[in-house]
Amino acid sequence: MINVFKIRPDYSGHSLTPVDTDFSRDLSKFRLQRMRPNWKNHTFYVHDPVRTKETDFYHVSTGALAFNKRVYESDLAEEFDRCGEVLSATREDTREEFYILNPLACYNCLNRDRSSLRTTPDGKVVVQVYKYFFHPERIGGESIFKIPETYHSEIFVSSGHVAPSDEFFHQYHAGGFTGLNFEKVWSEQP
Repeated sequence: MINVFKIRPDYSGHSLTPVDTDFSRDLSKFRLQRMRPNWKNHTFYVHDPVRTKETDFYHVSTGALAFNKRVYESDLAEEFDRCGEVLSATREDTREEFYILNPLACYNCLNRDRSSLRTTPDGKVVVQVYKYFFHPERIGGESIFKIPETYHSEIFVSSGHVAPSDEFFHQYHAGGFTGLNFEKVWSEQP
């Protein structure tokens, strides 16, 4: 049985903000476009160091996953390489390198007829999805993916589609990593 989860930062961990304000203004970042050819090692500062704690995953932008060296050196790195590109960055406070996943796997798997959603008046653009329903046969082999309707802001993971050792969801929990929440948004009924 396939389950689909939406990934969200748990916000108890650090939110990192780019020092370069031009980086924040570029809305094309993490929007299904390769960034590595023009990527420079950007520096980020901790937005609220007093009220947040160290976690393995950080929030840097919607549509991206940021993580520390412990995650990068784990078995998760192989999954990251399959579903997108890993970019390096630096934390201003510790001068430590961290990594940002730019997910590039995108599957046209949302069943719009069975989902509950709000669209523009012409029905062409999805503004918000209230209840997700997926075509399970359209979910590809990468367990971290986006969908065309929300690619700019949402990242999904699947579970039960491939072996647990190849799934981000299971590896994250087995590794005891912190900093993400998984909201189950759909489950395939047998």
